[in-house]
Amino acid sequence: RIDSLFIERAMEKIGERLFVLGAEEPLQDEMVLDPSAPDILLHELRQKFDWVVVDLPRGATLTQRQVLAAATHVVLVCELSLAGMRDAIRMQAFAQECAPQAKLLLLAGGAEDGRRPKISRADFERGLGRKLDHVIPHDAKAAAASANAGKPLPVAARSSKVAIALRRFAVDLVGADTGRRTGRFWQRWKKG
Repeated sequence: RIDSLFIERAMEKIGERLFVLGAEEPLQDEMVLDPSAPDILLHELRQKFDWVVVDLPRGATLTQRQVLAAATHVVLVCELSLAGMRDAIRMQAFAQECAPQAKLLLLAGGAEDGRRPKISRADFERGLGRKLDHVIPHDAKAAAASANAGKPLPVAARSSKVAIALRRFAVDLVGADTGRRTGRFWQRWKKG
């Protein structure tokens, strides 16, 4: 049963304007979903929130297709490696097939894996056939400060290169900078 009461009780309030609803299924169990569940859940969430962010795992299930079909924006996160480029090519095609109406943003970043050789941004973009929209630099110090403080990285390490890159990405995602520079980064996400 998916309704506003269920959503209200299942969500974790992180701040004044940020709520998180996480999957509670054991990872080792196969998840069986009612085919209508994604549409119902997204409908309920849209009644309550201006922005709904869904973190989809890599794959091509019916549920992922439904969520992508409802998206207005798709952010594809990739790593600057040969394997990352191959995945990005496949996922970009999949996202464009499922959500041709969505604005597609390609974002490179994340934790670095020393086992995978990195390739240059220029080579990555050439192989991908388009430019990356954003590159979030790896910053172990800022990530550690965030984890130790138990706060979002843009709050814990607000002047770090990664926080600055995340702000630029957020402005691109939202569509325009409000011009407002007071308050915390997360507080500038206001009802549009």
